[in-house]
Amino acid sequence: MRKEIRSIKNQLHERTKGIEKPIDIVLIDKNLIELAAEININQSLQKENRLSILKREHQLKESISNISHDLRTPLTSMLGYLQLLQKTELSNEQKEYLDISLSRGKYLQALINNFYDISLLEDKEFTLTLERINLDNILADIILSFTNQFEERNITPSIKFSDKPTYVIADETMLKRLVMNLVSNVIRYGSKELLIEILYTDFIEVHFQNEIRNEKNIDTDRLFDKFYTADLSRNHSGSGLGLYIVKVLAEKMGGKVSAYMKKQNLVISLYLIKP
Repeated sequence: MRKEIRSIKNQLHERTKGIEKPIDIVLIDKNLIELAAEININQSLQKENRLSILKREHQLKESISNISHDLRTPLTSMLGYLQLLQKTELSNEQKEYLDISLSRGKYLQALINNFYDISLLEDKEFTLTLERINLDNILADIILSFTNQFEERNITPSIKFSDKPTYVIADETMLKRLVMNLVSNVIRYGSKELLIEILYTDFIEVHFQNEIRNEKNIDTDRLFDKFYTADLSRNHSGSGLGLYIVKVLAEKMGGKVSAYMKKQNLVISLYLIKP
């Protein structure tokens, strides 16, 4: 009896490792047979529940992807008409309302794009094209593309390049999206200066450091969680999706991301694979 109980325990232990097979017994004992039967029924129900949950998750992601795609076209058209209105003669009050409408529309557009990206990134079948990429060029191009936003927020960006060109193994499109999300986060919450520094360790490390206006609100342990927003007042309408996408993209490219506070400065460290 003790030997049979040990056997059942070992078989259950194997099941926790993902070995899918029913519990077998050797000893002909009514109580043990009933116990094994109940365990097998329970395990079968758990498997069905897991498959059902995975199926619902897949359906939900597909629905989010489809809805996001369907919303993009009319929203883009709406923003286009609002931008055309900016070129007409308007009163100061009308201009103010138009600016607010454009701002809310662009936020909605970014939110829809984030939901669409997440539905793709969390799909197990989603793959990246990893190749050798010049990181210096990507950083420089993206910083230049945000020149107007930096000027509006009085933020001075600077990059400490290495003495030699820096190359990484990454998906170029996804790496650009990742860096753009990090820079957008700086523009939304940062102030004064953005310092980007490249270091060579076991990875290619890229550190984004900038002063944060409300550093007490930031929980660096949760910064990359889905829907986490550091601005509790919601003054900046943050969705909490941008940095989550950064984390997912970094991990899919074989790297990682972390964050810590250095006095009033937030430091986000991106780790990318060396060629």
